Amino acid sequence: MQYHCTRDYDKSYDCISEIVFHVKTFWRKKLPRSTSTMTSFLKISALIFVVALGVYCQVAAISNATTTAPPTTKNITTTAKSTTTTAKSTTTTAKSTTTTAKSTTTTAKSTTTTAKPKPTTTTAKPKPTTTMPKPTTTTPLPHPSTRFELIGKDNKTVCIILDAAIEIKVLYEKNDGNHTLSKPFFIPVNASVSGKCSTNKSSQAEMVLQFNGQKVTFIFVDKSKEVTLDKVSMAIMTTGADFPDAKNTNKSTTFSAKANLDPTKDNTYYYCHSDDNVHFADNKTLLTLRVNQLQAFNVKDNNVTGEGSLCMRDRTSTTATPTTTMKPIPNPPPIQNNFTVKENHTVCIYMQAAFQISVMYTNNKNKNVTRLFNIPKLVNDDTDVKGNCNTTLYSNPAQELEIFFYNSWSLKMVFTKPKSKSTLLSADDSKFSLNEVIVKLDLNTTMFPDAMKNQNLSASVSNLTYFGGNNGGAFKCNSNQTIMSNQMGISLFSSDLMYKAFGTSNSTDFGSDVSECPDDEETNSTVPIAVGAALAGLVVIVLIAYLIGRKRSRRAGYESV
Repeated sequence: MQYHCTRDYDKSYDCISEIVFHVKTFWRKKLPRSTSTMTSFLKISALIFVVALGVYCQVAAISNATTTAPPTTKNITTTAKSTTTTAKSTTTTAKSTTTTAKSTTTTAKSTTTTAKPKPTTTTAKPKPTTTMPKPTTTTPLPHPSTRFELIGKDNKTVCIILDAAIEIKVLYEKNDGNHTLSKPFFIPVNASVSGKCSTNKSSQAEMVLQFNGQKVTFIFVDKSKEVTLDKVSMAIMTTGADFPDAKNTNKSTTFSAKANLDPTKDNTYYYCHSDDNVHFADNKTLLTLRVNQLQAFNVKDNNVTGEGSLCMRDRTSTTATPTTTMKPIPNPPPIQNNFTVKENHTVCIYMQAAFQISVMYTNNKNKNVTRLFNIPKLVNDDTDVKGNCNTTLYSNPAQELEIFFYNSWSLKMVFTKPKSKSTLLSADDSKFSLNEVIVKLDLNTTMFPDAMKNQNLSASVSNLTYFGGNNGGAFKCNSNQTIMSNQMGISLFSSDLMYKAFGTSNSTDFGSDVSECPDDEETNSTVPIAVGAALAGLVVIVLIAYLIGRKRSRRAGYESV
């Protein structure tokens, strides 16, 4: 029996059809009566092989098809700063007269709840006005939400409310020297709560949750009447069933990272149906929040206030007018580009990626509209791509890649390699990462003919530690990622990304030392698991069929005697 299968997954149907034909032909052949039981078993074993090959072709084709999914909304650890420049602008800010309790260490109370994020002070629902790229359907965390409340100095007034399911996975060292992820564990309902309330002299608030020897701290910041979860830090003891075979059971490891939750007004609360992920420096340790209600400033009557602010990726468009139904502009498919930065015949940065930029602006009907743009296929590397192989950022060695497109638009990425070594699980000088991203664009009449006014926009994110690889190697992330989320209405998405920085040769080869993002690692494990499960099932079925056939053949022999 001969057959020819191709690795071209688009032709997987022809491959399977050919295998089925040979299986049928082979199965229908009648063996002589003198054929031994072992020959029959070998025939069944051959059947297992061809069927398993067909299963592998189909599963691989399905896995390959998933790489073209639309942009998802995985958050990346960032610190935001943004500026807007217009021809003429006048801004008036009302003085705030709200005061809260002075900073103090407080007591805790927490209750489990599964209630949806509805405010108790009003029945009005959030009125979304923007359209972001299609959000993916997220499976809820397998744990109910817990409501944690930080109480002020008077032991009566609640100043911070966090109602969420919080899951943690930690990279730790085992006794054999290898590193692995812990089992996912949740912050339980009986966690103790302490922290600091905001005051009229402070724009910062803090909530600390402690449980089973672990400690998680959330730091909130109020900047210009906008509140965000600024930083998350953890002190983790690798003890207990969540850390089997841990090497350092009596040592606490500290993790710290910038969070990237969407900012909200300081007189309302934040909620999100999707997961908010906080990635730490080792690219493995992860804290995931599913937030029902979160308010750190101006809590009144011990409950959340206002209509609530839904995260941007969960919002839908409501821009239709009463008289005309506007057809939505279809999102363009991503366009793959190659970017090279070279100095003195040395390629220091080489990148392959597809980038998309989402822009939210106000049109001439005073409605908020969101449009998605590709970075187009570049024609001339000499004019469209600039860079610097030898610079610094925050006193660390740095390299820059800047892309120019649409006449006045630009995307600048800064890669760094820290000088000083730190803990075993933190970044050191043997690693590089994407540290800063800056997007500049203008709302010109060509790109935005319906914009209310022409203006220049500039937004940036920094302290990125998510896109990192080993020095001399490369980093790859085929999955759709959100690098910048709604900074001055600008979001930046990437897909099919692979790059190397701090190169020392003239080659654009990525080499064999390639670090992958967590999303790709989960995807790559799908095909082997599916094929293995199929093979195991087939083996069990064949063994049962063999035993039944053998029993029947013996019974037929007795009857003939």
